[in-house]
Amino acid sequence: MDINIQGNPGTGNTFQEIKIGHVENYVPNATQVVNNYYGNQGKPKGEGPAIDKSVIRKAILEDASKLLDMVYKPKQAIWMSLWNDIIDLPAVKIDIFIPGKQNDKLYKRILFAAIVHYLGSDENNCLGWFSHYNASDIAETLVGSSLKSMRGELGAQPSDEVQTAINNLINEKYS
Repeated sequence: MDINIQGNPGTGNTFQEIKIGHVENYVPNATQVVNNYYGNQGKPKGEGPAIDKSVIRKAILEDASKLLDMVYKPKQAIWMSLWNDIIDLPAVKIDIFIPGKQNDKLYKRILFAAIVHYLGSDENNCLGWFSHYNASDIAETLVGSSLKSMRGELGAQPSDEVQTAINNLINEKYS
């Protein structure tokens, strides 16, 4: 369509042609436009696709295996077995399989880091799992940088229930 208008449009006014592919509402003189959308709103937050627990377990054990070289030599042979058993503890299993807020993690990395800290920290009864416990080195090993948030998470303690369950497991099976 060609606009072929003769005459003066007036002060401050223009004649123009507007070509728009799809228009919900075109109201050039409106002072307020409200668009209400109904229908498919998408999934609520926090409900991602269901992931098989064996895939999550594999991801946890893969991260635990990255730390194997840092484990005290006499205990390296049982390190992966220990982590298999830790994952199966009811106090751990209830939370570890829930994805955390971190990007690209299938499991709750904060709990994983707290357990690593508990196994390696000097103030715990679990001495001897790491030949040298350093949160920066562990973060570097796990995520490729000691500057990422993992280093901070490696300073947290797990809940008392998780600590008790890990202590009981180590005393019964690994002492």
